[in-house]
Amino acid sequence: MAKKRDDKTMALISFCDTVEAAGGVERDEIGQYAPVGDPEWVDLGEVYLDACLALDRLPKLVAKEEE
Repeated sequence: MAKKRDDKTMALISFCDTVEAAGGVERDEIGQYAPVGDPEWVDLGEVYLDACLALDRLPKLVAKEEE
């Protein structure tokens, strides 16, 4: 029988799914991670990586596009 996931785990999964649906995260020139859709929101990118670690999930990391 499959184990039911608790609400906190489901919230982390939903958060990660949302960041990934928006393109994942990319690393900037000083090593910080931010969502592809909003490169100014570094704290969100960092929390996404923490959530992936807590879930034992591979994060969706994308290469930063050259300008």
